[in-house]
Amino acid sequence: MPTVELREHCGSRGAGARPVPPPPRPGRRGLLLALLLASCASPPFAQAPERPNLVLIIGDDLGYTDYGFMGSPRVRTPHLDRLAREGTVFPVGYSTASVCRPALFSLLTGLEPLQAASRIEAIRGPWAPFVFLRSFPTLPRALADNGYASFQAGKYWEAGPELAGFSAGMGDISQAHRLVRETTEPVYEFIDAHRAKPFFLWFAPLLPHLPHDAPREYLDLYGGEGLGADEHVYYAAISWLDDAVGDLVSFLDSRGLRERTLIVYLADNGWQVEGFNREGRFWDGPRGKYTLYEIGFRTPVIFRWPGHVPAGQTNESLVSFPDVVTTLLGFGGARPDPGVGGIDLRRALASGRRSPRDALIGTMPEVRLDPPGTGRGLGPGGAFLRDRRWRYVLYDDGSEELYDIERDPQESRNLAAEHGDLCADFRARIDGWRAQMKAAPAPGA
Repeated sequence: MPTVELREHCGSRGAGARPVPPPPRPGRRGLLLALLLASCASPPFAQAPERPNLVLIIGDDLGYTDYGFMGSPRVRTPHLDRLAREGTVFPVGYSTASVCRPALFSLLTGLEPLQAASRIEAIRGPWAPFVFLRSFPTLPRALADNGYASFQAGKYWEAGPELAGFSAGMGDISQAHRLVRETTEPVYEFIDAHRAKPFFLWFAPLLPHLPHDAPREYLDLYGGEGLGADEHVYYAAISWLDDAVGDLVSFLDSRGLRERTLIVYLADNGWQVEGFNREGRFWDGPRGKYTLYEIGFRTPVIFRWPGHVPAGQTNESLVSFPDVVTTLLGFGGARPDPGVGGIDLRRALASGRRSPRDALIGTMPEVRLDPPGTGRGLGPGGAFLRDRRWRYVLYDDGSEELYDIERDPQESRNLAAEHGDLCADFRARIDGWRAQMKAAPAPGA
């Protein structure tokens, strides 16, 4: 198993959100500039008037279908829906893992989990992950070199926030549950203290993550709808997260930071309600977290910066967490580590065109074992490849699955036996990608 352990940890709402005026329409000069930047070879927004504040909001264990703006007929997410309307949505976004710690590590570093593991293993020793983080140009550290103050709020997993280069924060994983569930004041105090210069905020409440303990007001939103108990508490926790997002956006607006702040929303990994709580064990569900399936990895990604990121747009690019890191660094005028393979999405945002990526590959070193209730816990994992039409799953024992993801988003019909040549091609691409990811640079490189 890689050095970056895949281990999960289970752990008040602020003032109500106020109405926010619609974003201003860009003037003629702004439109001409956007068209020019979209057509030229240099990255878009290179001539932006100022570096924006950067706010990264991270949902926790939230299935990609469970938002109003993603088509859910039941889940109430008015604030996230508004964020989506006011920005550009990448609905086919992907985490780098279907469990939190390696996914969050990717958001800190821009590295795929296999890349990070190879670099950490090259350092050796029980403290290798912390030694690595202390020296690597993480997202907050690279932004700090370009004048950004940064604050870690909520789930972060590693030791103190300063280890990853944050200026300040709310503490390690043992303190992560405090955000939203107990207080949001440290976040607001940080924003007030840094309004005069650009800042980066990592905002990661453990919501809707277990224990799904939303207050009664959120449970009441879904009363009388005939939901199962598991669905009821899960949806309530999503609405709690949604209100927390609304409160944060309202606070930024109240401080005059609306046009100076880029907000990015995503979830660390997915989730599936059905069967998840049997015997009190989250891995007893058929899909979702800790698996190689779509519902475990996929997340919408929202970019919202009024006047700079097009509003009301949907972009079908295949997007991964390293792309998000590279793009945030680009907006902040910083550069990623040479090993980061993310695509800068600023051109796709400006033009509305898809990024050049034709496929995504991801891995899990362990996945949960089925059938449910066997008590077998976790077993060997595998990899997947997702292109525009197909989703291929290759397990470490050599078994494989192939789904026409456009026609079969639930991955219910395995077509591997009918498309042997296609599976062979995908398998070779995965093998080559794995070799590339494990080719760690020399220590200190």
